[in-house]
Amino acid sequence: RVICTPWGIRPTMSRSRFAPVPGLVSLVMIGGVAVLTAFASWPVSRWAYADWVAVSATGREALVYAGPWAGAWSAWTSGRYLGSRSIVCPPSASRAGWSIVGHQFGRLAAAATIGHTIGLAPLVVVTARRATAGSFDLVVVAGGMAVLVALCALGYLIGALVPRWLG
Repeated sequence: RVICTPWGIRPTMSRSRFAPVPGLVSLVMIGGVAVLTAFASWPVSRWAYADWVAVSATGREALVYAGPWAGAWSAWTSGRYLGSRSIVCPPSASRAGWSIVGHQFGRLAAAATIGHTIGLAPLVVVTARRATAGSFDLVVVAGGMAVLVALCALGYLIGALVPRWLG
């Protein structure tokens, strides 16, 4: 919606126009998780032989670096955008409560899993070209993704509770 004033046309701020998590926050989550996962998986791609078991395990082991990033970024996001002075979710907002938490957490968890997938993609491509036997273990990678989502949830909970205790 726009308002025509004597000084020109300007957009109005309405709560329905705000994304639950700004796009930049999602991009930083995707980029950080992707870079940290690629960093953790890089040594395996340099091995002389391709091993699918190692690739599957690397998806889980990369969480040593990417997991704390995702949890910390989720904590920052919930602490920043769930505060009582937040324009996204003020105390009087009709979207307060579970709906805003579901939207925010859903976007953060999706961004983390997309970043993890992007970070593992080069290793999977290299291994697919060089491997002579075996296959990618999707159950192990799905378990790693579940742990990543759990770390996002833990970080989001910490970020939602701590500012209220300190404030």
